[in-house]
Order: sequence, then C-alpha cells, then structure tokens
Amino acid sequence: MKTMAKLLFYLVPITVIVFLSLMMADMYFRRPFYIWYLLISVVVMLGLWVASMLVLKVTYAHPLPKGFYLRLVAAWTATAVLGWAINHLVLAGFLASAGQSPSWSVFTLVFVWAAGLVLILAWQVSLSLLQRIFLSEQLRVLRTISLVIFGIVVVGVAAVLIVNGVIKSRYSPLITTLEDAPEAETAIVFGAGVYHNPERPSAVLRERLDTAADLLAAGKVQQILLSGDGSVGSIEVDVMSDYSVELGISEDNLIADREGFRTLETCQRAVEDFGVQDALLVTQAFHLPRALYLCDSLGLEVHGVQADRRAYSPLSLITWTVRESVATAYAWFEVTTGL
Repeated sequence: MKTMAKLLFYLVPITVIVFLSLMMADMYFRRPFYIWYLLISVVVMLGLWVASMLVLKVTYAHPLPKGFYLRLVAAWTATAVLGWAINHLVLAGFLASAGQSPSWSVFTLVFVWAAGLVLILAWQVSLSLLQRIFLSEQLRVLRTISLVIFGIVVVGVAAVLIVNGVIKSRYSPLITTLEDAPEAETAIVFGAGVYHNPERPSAVLRERLDTAADLLAAGKVQQILLSGDGSVGSIEVDVMSDYSVELGISEDNLIADREGFRTLETCQRAVEDFGVQDALLVTQAFHLPRALYLCDSLGLEVHGVQADRRAYSPLSLITWTVRESVATAYAWFEVTTGL
C-alpha cells in the first residue's frame, strides 16, 4: 500500500504537467516547431517541479508532515510562474525566425497555476484520505465501500474498452475514403457546431460539408442530408445549408434535418422521417464507428466516409477519443436495452 501510494504521489503531478503543457502548446500545433516546443515545455515544467519539491522538502510521508500542503502550494506556484516565463522565452525564440513575438498572456499563467493547483491538491487530499481509510482498523466499513467503488470503476472502464473494441472491429471495414466510397442515395452530414460572429461552420464541420460536396460532385450520392441542432436560437443547420450553397450545391439537393440533436436521433429521422434507405455517413474517423453502429441498428444500409482533411492536435485527439469512447458505450447500452 505504501509503495503504491508513493508511486501515485509522484505520478499524478507528472500527468497534470504533461496535460497542461499540451494545452499551452495546442495553439501552435501547425507550426513546424510544435513538437520541440512541447517537449521543452514538458521538460522545463518537470524539472522545475522536481527542483521545487527538493528545495522545499516536499516528500511523501504518512501521516502528512506539518505544513505539507503549504509547501505543496509553494512548489507548484514556483513551477507554474517560472515555467510560464521560461516557456515564453523559448516560444519567443521559435517565433523570432518568422519575425513574430508572443504576447505575455497573464490569463495563461493564471489558468496553468489554478488548474494545476486544484488537480494536484485534490489528488493529494484524496490519496491521503484513502491511505487513512486503508490503514485504520476503525474504518473497515469505509474501506469496504472504497473497494466496492474501485471495483465498479474498474469494471466500468473495462466494459467501455470492450464495447469500443468490438464496435470498432465490426464497423472499421465499412469506413472508406472519398475516392473509394460506394454509391448511395444520400450523404448524411452530422452537425458539429458553428461560429456566430461571423456565422460560419467550425473547422470540423466545414470538413464534413466539403467532403459531402465532393461526394455529390463525384456522383457518389444524389442528395445531402444536413442534420443538426435547429432549436430556437440555434443557427447550426442554417449555417450548414448556407455554406453548402456557397460550395455550389443546389438547394434541391439539400435536405435540412433540424432535430438532429444527437447521432441516434439523426439516424432515426433519416429512416423514419426522410425515408433514407442507404447512405454514406460523413464525419471524422473518431465518430464513424458509433455513427455506423447506430444507423445500422436501425436498418439503414451504410458506409462511412472519413472527413478528416487535416492533422489534428494531440490534445484534440485525446479529448475526442475519451468523449467518444464513453458515448459509444452509452450508444450500445441504448440500443441493447431500448431505453
């Protein structure tokens, strides 16, 4: 128990530092120096964190020594402030070759400091509490409850991974590129958010609309179903339609589904309300297995066309993968139970 607690004590702050470094470097993802800047940011932050902990003598112990949390706050504050300053200078060096210079973003400093502090403190408090529960003979009931919760979490994570693995294995053969896509009646484009000022599709949605337009131009489909949030105050479907017309698509080839609030509802309405029998689902690769599974479960003959037209940042891919994994498991639950 002590060895495990000691390992987690050091491991979680490292994870937090890597995650925050990914966030800080994300906006420079398309720059040629991105990887080097990210690596330097991680090394600098880790080095400062280790140095700060050594200087302030913040080490693992149980029970926690007096002033432990104050020293932990001081160590992270030094890491965040110095790391922000050093990484800014590193970034300035990279941008200098392009005749540019970064701005001193106080917001970035405050965010990195606050987010990291909350995550690290929350973890250390939880770790200390769990250790007290497991080492105390007087807290057997809490120990049992903790073990049950831990077991549920492990089973839940395992179930999510298994469901995702099975669905991806089953539907990966149905995913194709624009060039290799079979002919179908309809291309279904799933909404993905829009910007309001000016009104335009997000980058991800734009890729989906561009891909659908190319499918229509290539004679792969006869019509495009634009499905998104058409509730009061939402402009998503209107922006999708306007952008498609700008691409040269006739309004006669467009069908607007203003109640496609979720992937499942888009598939249901395509079958029940619009009479679609076979379709090419147009969305990014991370979303296709779930979309194919849901539409297939409703009797729709489908293939998936990847709308990935550019590389995505590691942070985006991590975020999408985690969210999509949970959504896919929930989709399986909905289809299986009928709830």
